[in-house]
Amino acid sequence: MDDALAAFLEDLGDSGELEDTVFILGSDHGLHMGVNFLFLQSGRIEHQNPFFVMSVPEQLHQFAESFQQHHGSEKGISPFVANEQRLISPFEVYHTFRALADWPKVDGDNWKRSLFAAQRAGKTCDEAGIGEIFCMCK
Repeated sequence: MDDALAAFLEDLGDSGELEDTVFILGSDHGLHMGVNFLFLQSGRIEHQNPFFVMSVPEQLHQFAESFQQHHGSEKGISPFVANEQRLISPFEVYHTFRALADWPKVDGDNWKRSLFAAQRAGKTCDEAGIGEIFCMCK
């Protein structure tokens, strides 16, 4: 499966389709079998948290970075780089989909709550509405 997915993604990139397409890949959980799953903290995290990756066209990427510089709470940081290491929940993904549905019109509330804006550092699972069993902060 990994080779087939890698070939698909490479073909998609080579085709030019990603120049005007937002591509999102997700799954309900990571590895959930074997020694890693049974005995290691990383297995628990993979099993209880979904996989999510998003590729955005350059035009949208540049707009998001510009919006962050002019309207974001944190200036001088890429929202995409910031969010890589921040607690993200389905709520931010929801607002990302809402922002995409409205694009190129920008609804400030959806945009600021989406993955196109740097989300607050230090947010806890409780604040994000993430149940204790799914919290990766422990």
